Amino acid sequence: MDLGLQYTQYLGKKNALTLGLVFSPGHSLNADASQIRTTSVSDTINLNNGFDLPQSFGAGFTYVYNNSLTLGFDYTLQKWGKADFSGEKSLCDRSKYSFGAEYVPNRLKRNYFSRVKYRVGAYYSDPYIKVADGANINNSELWSKGAKEYGVSAGFGLPIFNSKSILSISAQYTKVEARTKNMVDENYLKLSVGITFNERWFAKWKME
Repeated sequence: MDLGLQYTQYLGKKNALTLGLVFSPGHSLNADASQIRTTSVSDTINLNNGFDLPQSFGAGFTYVYNNSLTLGFDYTLQKWGKADFSGEKSLCDRSKYSFGAEYVPNRLKRNYFSRVKYRVGAYYSDPYIKVADGANINNSELWSKGAKEYGVSAGFGLPIFNSKSILSISAQYTKVEARTKNMVDENYLKLSVGITFNERWFAKWKME
């Protein structure tokens, strides 16, 4: 269950500011967990409790100027540090910061490029996973945080001719940066294509 609250304040004829809050209560998945250790003999250990989903808190705002420029920022906090994982609290809280912008030169003009949506975005997030080294493997409180992650993206929202639908094309670069020597850095490049339908397919037309 996600609970949300949103409020929009108009600042004159061309400016609008929207504030939002969201909360998701944590709960147990009621799962059974077991661990199998194999040496000369295989042993199965039943673990108390299963897995929890954490409480999540989020806040953000969006600023719109003249129905043309949109700026947005979001912050999310997930309380993984209080969630059980196989009967242990071996995770850490995760924060994520996101920023995005969209610009449309003029939605009312017939010129095609004036109606294109130009988009950019960026984000940064802490990990919720802890990493153990050889010296502290039996004490999760001394484990280090895992890899941090950040990325940037850019794309276009292309109007489809004789239609209100939008074809979205974007590229995103993501870097996962390790904080310990026994982990590796990761780099991703993702290309996305999507379509948003804004059609009145099921409208009943009347003629007089």
